Amino acid sequence: MDEHIRIETTQNVAIQYEVASVGDRLTAYFLDFLIVLAYIVFFVFFISQMGIFSSMVEGVLIMAPVLFYDLVCEIFLNGQSIGKRARQIKVAKLDGTQPSLFNYIMRWMLRPIDIWLASGVIGLVVILWKGNGQRLGDIAAGTTVIKLKQRVTLDDTILTQVAENYTVSIPEVEMLSDYDIEVVKEVMNNYFKMADFKLRRTLTRKAQISLEKKMNIKSGLSPEVFLETILQDYNYIKGKLE
Repeated sequence: MDEHIRIETTQNVAIQYEVASVGDRLTAYFLDFLIVLAYIVFFVFFISQMGIFSSMVEGVLIMAPVLFYDLVCEIFLNGQSIGKRARQIKVAKLDGTQPSLFNYIMRWMLRPIDIWLASGVIGLVVILWKGNGQRLGDIAAGTTVIKLKQRVTLDDTILTQVAENYTVSIPEVEMLSDYDIEVVKEVMNNYFKMADFKLRRTLTRKAQISLEKKMNIKSGLSPEVFLETILQDYNYIKGKLE
């Protein structure tokens, strides 16, 4: 599966992310399963033999990781379990905002149906049917699982070649962050892939309005020229500072 999903950023710009493949998710699940299993084996064969806890407490200590491992990891590891981190995938909201405690709980509550019931067949069927990386828990929570490691080329980075004698047109570009420039680069990369001219203009115009507001300027440039200028100005200034 090589699906992509469009997620709205806080700048109201839609960016494409590669959805985590079924293979990535199964591998992450298997790694997490091994971690939990190792804990259970260690507890049963070492800790329980010491007779420190009562049988009831031992039962709770054994079952707690099984039941709450994924929920606790995703809450405290920014949408990742240890297995997900190893596979460089994470839980993300479809609207571009940070998943909340409620979102993580919703995913966790439906986990038994998705993964444990019918040996994971239900979750797998829903993911393949939806095509955007969502199992039932993700649908209820408004989340999906995306890849953090993308196929990187020069076009995917904020780097842009700038001539040595280049003259900066918008010095206020120093107010922007690397993240802002990443958004600009992504917008421009998608711009040339879109056949719909109206959609292309809407995308670039949204980005321009957001950045001009952040820099408190009115450039008077067309959206496409503005974004290209921003990329070159930022790269030139950053290059000089370094």
